[in-house]
Amino acid sequence: MLQSNSGRYQPNNWEYFCVVWSIIKKTGLDIWEEMLKLLVFNLVWVLSVILILPWPFVTFGLFFTAKDIGEGRGISFSSPFTYGLQVLKPAYIWAIINLAIYFGTFLNLNYYSGIEAVWANFVQVFILSLALFWTILQLVMLAMYPRLTTPSFKLAIRNALIITSRHPLSIFAMIIGAAIIIVLSTFIPAIIFLLSISAIVMLINNVVDALVAQELNSEESD
Repeated sequence: MLQSNSGRYQPNNWEYFCVVWSIIKKTGLDIWEEMLKLLVFNLVWVLSVILILPWPFVTFGLFFTAKDIGEGRGISFSSPFTYGLQVLKPAYIWAIINLAIYFGTFLNLNYYSGIEAVWANFVQVFILSLALFWTILQLVMLAMYPRLTTPSFKLAIRNALIITSRHPLSIFAMIIGAAIIIVLSTFIPAIIFLLSISAIVMLINNVVDALVAQELNSEESD
């Protein structure tokens, strides 16, 4: 569990660049070493989104599997399903919570779009900003969940919030990286079925892994 600390060490620009480069390099190597399986996992995830019902546990399973890949552990083609079934209940609780939040966001945006006033536009921007922050928090939370000694949605969100608030530049860089992958997939549509989602998950996993390691090292040195 991450704790709140003061007087934390802040890396300089060169150290920060080295960390970013090491994450990019590691992500590329992880994808290269498990490319065939990641291609299959990517296709399975896309199909689970189309079918809707298996999407939550496949998503959780993919993040658990990404953690294993990042740690150099052996995986199989059944790994996402094995992990997903182990966290079936929290996966669907997470899905229900998020569907409710995004549906509520849609209703609010639709309501305020019908009001012709400047303040209503500001409210829409505020709601969109909250929705974007919540989405980023969910991505960090999904990578955080497999790292918890006693996994729980509340604890994962708490730690994701700590990581995001303490390392906004790193999280921003992660989102830019994910956006680049998505943009590339629009130019080569086949990529979205081949590797894009798996690549994004691996990137998020490695960023969160580096940030958690930094947090734990900082706690030990205090």
